[in-house]
Amino acid sequence: MKTEYAHFTAGRVLRWAVIAGMLALSGLLTVLFRGAETGPEDEPRSREDLIAFLSMPAEEQFRPVVPGYAIAFPRDHGPHPDFRQEWWYFTGRLESPAGRVFGYQLTFFRFRTGGAGVRPDSAWSSDQSWMAHLALTDVDGERFTAREDFARGALGLAGAEAAPLAIWVNGWSVRATGRNEACDGCFTARLTAGTGELALDLVVEAALPPVLQGDRGYSVKTEDERAASYYYSMPGLSTQGTVRLGEETFSVRGQTWMDREWSSAVLAPGQSGWDWFSLNLDNGYRLVIFQVREAGNPPYLSAALLDPENRKTRLDPGRISIEPTGYWTGPRHETTYPVVWRLRADSPEVPWTLTVTPAIDDQVMDMAFRYYEGLVNVDGTWNGAPVSGWGYMELTGY
Repeated sequence: MKTEYAHFTAGRVLRWAVIAGMLALSGLLTVLFRGAETGPEDEPRSREDLIAFLSMPAEEQFRPVVPGYAIAFPRDHGPHPDFRQEWWYFTGRLESPAGRVFGYQLTFFRFRTGGAGVRPDSAWSSDQSWMAHLALTDVDGERFTAREDFARGALGLAGAEAAPLAIWVNGWSVRATGRNEACDGCFTARLTAGTGELALDLVVEAALPPVLQGDRGYSVKTEDERAASYYYSMPGLSTQGTVRLGEETFSVRGQTWMDREWSSAVLAPGQSGWDWFSLNLDNGYRLVIFQVREAGNPPYLSAALLDPENRKTRLDPGRISIEPTGYWTGPRHETTYPVVWRLRADSPEVPWTLTVTPAIDDQVMDMAFRYYEGLVNVDGTWNGAPVSGWGYMELTGY
């Protein structure tokens, strides 16, 4: 027992030494993770610091996001270390043979520190820092479990590669197991992540090529293009494998939506956060809708419709309305989130009205920074006919 405890303690000391070293690399990372260092009296500041970080103007040492970049595969499945930040987002709905429903999120974040603290003579030195988030929504059990991990981009602890696709933070990873040569950007990959009480081991397979969001992948977040990212999605990934929650392991099947984004300034000064939805409807259509909120101004809204073959139509934001209709206050931090939404389109071609509700209320990622990310149900009408479905909702800045 003493030997096991010594190994456990040494492992924790090493892990926290890595985290401390990573945070010391740059003031930017200190800002980002300050929410993990402060007490309850500082909770409002942790939220503001996250938004301040994301709305920092792109400095000269970071590559800017500009129109005209041609996204190409497999190159852009891989890392973009010259940009300040990027992420690989996997979210999905899974079901066991007995009908038990789960939502899952596995996300890998990369942050460039701008060279602060980099020592060429040290193998530990790197200007790249990594973070990973894992969450599981157990709908029937009304439980939400989330964990995170950190590493610096040195000594093989964390990183990403384009071909074959690989993303990893310590023992959590996404690794390609195959590639469909007839489908540009398509891949089959194994997702593995977990801790003692929470784990997943899934295989996702793409049958349709990535969808370039915005204008051929150039996704602006303000009317005047002060903030933008390169952004593509891969919805409809067939998924199968296992999830473990506590002492139970479940065989599951379902679908996954992958979102991929990189930038150097994802928000403009004055913007306070965003509300984002990826929705999968039982008629085969999909929607991605987000609004970026700005004090004193209407939110910036963007929406796209994907047909069953993932062909994209950009929707006129002037014909889309998005409004919260129900709220939930988290008991742990007394933060109120708009968790029920009504989304409408008055397009004469395909009018629709959808209500988005959370699978369970409490799906707050209370990590180094806090945000709401969870499985949702969708009901409503589509061109006058009933429609239902599922999706994921992300709420930041509350």
